Amino acid sequence: MKQTDGSYTIKAQNRTTYVLSSNSASVLNGGNVVQRSPSDGNITRWNLIPWESVHTDVYINWGLKTPEINILLANATAQNSTWRPIIEASASAWNNSGAGVDINVLTSGASNFEIYVNSVGETWYGATYPDSLDGSNNLIAGHIVLNTNKLSTEIAQSTTVHEIGHLLWLADNPSMTEQTIMSYNRNRKTMVKPQLYDIYNVRHRYD
Repeated sequence: MKQTDGSYTIKAQNRTTYVLSSNSASVLNGGNVVQRSPSDGNITRWNLIPWESVHTDVYINWGLKTPEINILLANATAQNSTWRPIIEASASAWNNSGAGVDINVLTSGASNFEIYVNSVGETWYGATYPDSLDGSNNLIAGHIVLNTNKLSTEIAQSTTVHEIGHLLWLADNPSMTEQTIMSYNRNRKTMVKPQLYDIYNVRHRYD
């Protein structure tokens, strides 16, 4: 059944319901992808194929062990009346996305995970650093830097949501046609939330 957002829901013979984008391959539960048959534009024919055979460059090699985190606004700029609402809105965008994420933004106390807002003499908008990993490449500590030398407030939420995606194992610029907050070519002014592709990638990583 086609939905108003252009996606489809289908029910397989095992009675599992899958949600698919309008593109040729899409996301679902159970570690698999349902893909439309290339020879048939009719949505009644689909192939069940392993997720990893389509999504080959989705993940980086480190991230949070569980999708719950307390993250501290670690400097005065991060806590000011301009940047704190942007960072909190970015955390809420993940929390309310359906990805099963719980990000709690702190303004005091201590956390192994921090966000700094600084002017850095680099060309990037934001960066995420894995400060400490365990033996399975799960993050023990890490921090995000938002670069005000490059970053305007009108694209700041898109950048912050993107950087939080790295904490959740998501890689930069996956080579897929789906809309994704991790794309370098996204519209940073309008794409300010995780997209369907991002949500299911996180869900798949933590299933």
